[in-house]
Amino acid sequence: MGGFGGSMKNIAIGCADGRIGKREVHGVADENAAWSAWPGKELLMENMAESAKAVCDHFGKKIVFINVMGRMTVDCDCAGRNAAEPTIPDIGILASTDILAIDQASVDLV
Repeated sequence: MGGFGGSMKNIAIGCADGRIGKREVHGVADENAAWSAWPGKELLMENMAESAKAVCDHFGKKIVFINVMGRMTVDCDCAGRNAAEPTIPDIGILASTDILAIDQASVDLV
């Protein structure tokens, strides 16, 4: 749903408070609803941007972003064991203090 699982997605969803925060970022009232009923798209992208900004604002300059690019799949990590087999070989590990730069560099390497 997010298009790319880099640093922005990881802090936006990963740092959201438990099940309630993650549900709010996804824009879902009922987490048991069918996947097709989840709003996603523009709402998810806007919520992820706001959530990531809140994390960056909270930590200020005391944050480093690390993207480990190994055995990547086209599926979200939320697919768990049902995720498609990885289709991209190991590329490497990137680190930056600039969240946009590291995600752009990751996309460029893919």
